[in-house]
Amino acid sequence: MNNDINEIRKEIDKIDESIVSLLGERQDLVKKIGKIKKSLNLASENKAREKKILDRLKQRARKLNLDETFIGKVYEIILNNSKKVQNEK
Repeated sequence: MNNDINEIRKEIDKIDESIVSLLGERQDLVKKIGKIKKSLNLASENKAREKKILDRLKQRARKLNLDETFIGKVYEIILNNSKKVQNEK
């Protein structure tokens, strides 16, 4: 029984590592977008795009039987961090 828990935890750990790696890749792309926006004098914040992202991901969450409020909150944090990264010099 304990061995089963440990094996499942190892799988969760692998998923957590993947999530962090993907967030790192996402941040690299956000930095590239930030540079382009700065060169074009565009604002880092795009409310329409953020709404589109949140709506799309909440819909995906529903399809996967995930709590869409939870996914929304997670992505609000991710999007806020993205704006912060884009505004860094």
